[in-house]
Amino acid sequence: MNKFQINIPGSEGGQRWQHEEVQRIGFPAQRVLPAADHLYQDSPLLADVIRYGRECNRSKIDDFAFAVRRAHHPQGKQFLLDILQNSWNRGDQDHTSGIHGPWPDRQGGTWEEARFHAAGGLAELGAPEGVQWLIEHARPNDFGIDGNVDRHQHARITSSSLRANCNAVLGDLSGLQTQGDGSQPDWDRWWQENAASFIPRLIALKP
Repeated sequence: MNKFQINIPGSEGGQRWQHEEVQRIGFPAQRVLPAADHLYQDSPLLADVIRYGRECNRSKIDDFAFAVRRAHHPQGKQFLLDILQNSWNRGDQDHTSGIHGPWPDRQGGTWEEARFHAAGGLAELGAPEGVQWLIEHARPNDFGIDGNVDRHQHARITSSSLRANCNAVLGDLSGLQTQGDGSQPDWDRWWQENAASFIPRLIALKP
């Protein structure tokens, strides 16, 4: 599957977001939107993207995670969940005996970005697992450990910090703004108060 084919789902995802935005805010569309039934029928192209994504290696996994996230289709939810929950037992020297999920090669390469984009895509679909992952990785820790997002960072920041990118994405999802002094909203409290009524918003990532 070539790069052009992987990028196609984004155009249909844009139509789905436009339809959902109209439904969410009640603002009349500037043009006639396709019927919702058409927008959410299973997509053979997205099915192919997912199939190839399940066969790819660490250097390509984020290409497929980002493509499926851009499609904004419930059909991609399980694939994104599998990426997010794909982990290995750190006690296993060969990184194979403690594996849960379809990929035997699950560390290094573009896996960190893939998990970040999978979490964002799940949150955009309203899946709590995505929001919870973002909150967990936006939280400072006692060891100062942070990850890196080197591909498709949040559009409004220049940092590759995983923590900073998670905070920016949570700002999009919640409608809350992070502060210029470096402080951040209490995301745990926000989610506790809003999980039951959460309506996802589009997140802004660099192409």
